[in-house]
Amino acid sequence: MKMTITTTKVTAGASRQAVATVTEYRENGNGSNRTKWKRVTAVLSAVLTVIETGLPVEITDLFTETDAKAPAYHLAHRILSAGVVRPEWANVQVVTMRTGTITTGKGGTITGETTTTGKVGTVRVFITPVS
Repeated sequence: MKMTITTTKVTAGASRQAVATVTEYRENGNGSNRTKWKRVTAVLSAVLTVIETGLPVEITDLFTETDAKAPAYHLAHRILSAGVVRPEWANVQVVTMRTGTITTGKGGTITGETTTTGKVGTVRVFITPVS
C-alpha cells in the first residue's frame, strides 16, 4: 500500500523521560543482560515523542543487522513488547516502507510502499501513531 507520512525528531523531553524510565526499570532488576538498552531507550524515546506530538518518528538507524533473518518490521515490533515499552504499545505501531520520495523539512515527508517483509537495509522503519 502506498503511504505518505510526515515525521518529526525525538523531543528532548521524551528522551529525558525514556532515559529515566529505562534506568528505573533496570535498577528494579528488570530486563535481560542480552538486552540492547540503548536501542530500547531510543525506541521508547520515539514512542513517547509520537504520543506527545502525534507525528511519526523514523528509527531506521537503530537497525543495522543486515544479516538478520527476521524482517525489519518484526525486529522493530519486538521491542514494543519489552516490559519497559509495553505500557505504550496500544498508542503506536511500527510501519516499514520501501524507500520512496523524501522531502526534507522539519522532519521530512516520506512516500513509499509499506511492507512487513522487507529486510534491514532495504526498508525505512517508523514508529507511528495508531490511526
